Amino acid sequence: MPRRIADFSLAVDYWNIDVKDEVGVLGNLILSFCYQATDFPNNPYCALIGSRLPAGNTHQGEISSFQNPYLNIAQQQTSGIDFDARYATPLLGGRFSTQLQATRNLHQKLENFAGQGLTDYNGSLGYPGQGAGPKWVATLDTRFKTANNITFRWGVKYVGSANSQRFDPGTIVNGIPVVYDLKAEAYWEHGLSVQWLWPNVGQVTLGMNNIFNEKPPTISDNNTGIPRLGNFFANGPYDYRGRSLFINVTRSFKPF
Repeated sequence: MPRRIADFSLAVDYWNIDVKDEVGVLGNLILSFCYQATDFPNNPYCALIGSRLPAGNTHQGEISSFQNPYLNIAQQQTSGIDFDARYATPLLGGRFSTQLQATRNLHQKLENFAGQGLTDYNGSLGYPGQGAGPKWVATLDTRFKTANNITFRWGVKYVGSANSQRFDPGTIVNGIPVVYDLKAEAYWEHGLSVQWLWPNVGQVTLGMNNIFNEKPPTISDNNTGIPRLGNFFANGPYDYRGRSLFINVTRSFKPF
């Protein structure tokens, strides 16, 4: 297609990253990984938790000590495919352009201790810093720049659905089947802005984030350990503030 009519490009990249002996701290996750392990109390995390205070102690039953050292995480493996499509063309005396960027995560594997085995958290809620996340994420950026240096922008962010691999619906609690809502539904967020460029002087941008006031996915966990803010999953690229307005003013100066 001749450039005087339109510009179009498409890039597809495959990536595969393997990190070994990563250093990090796990915090309160140590408690969850110990007490919810199938090999409790022999799980390696349990060695970081002290014994319970004995009867007669003022704080009977509380943990006597808790260690949160820097640990060498055995290995972390991630792989996926990146898509980048761009299109631009002259329109109504100005220029229209749009760019779609998307990532398909294929694997998000983690092994904390050598010999423990890799766990693939791809598409799961997981825990902050534990490599979990949705299989699909994407952004769309569409702009129209007029001949008099005014740019209109519409942006869209997409976060794919994710669920927990650790708990099944229909769990029996005190003989009663309980259904936990542990799936974060697909999330869409829209933004709009208008920018006026004053050549050699500066620019002013007025816009609105999260136009439709999209809220993070609602989940329930009945104290199962999934990190939350209220009923919202407490990790991920979600907007927790809601709809907001902004204005940016930039002043440019020529060098001496």
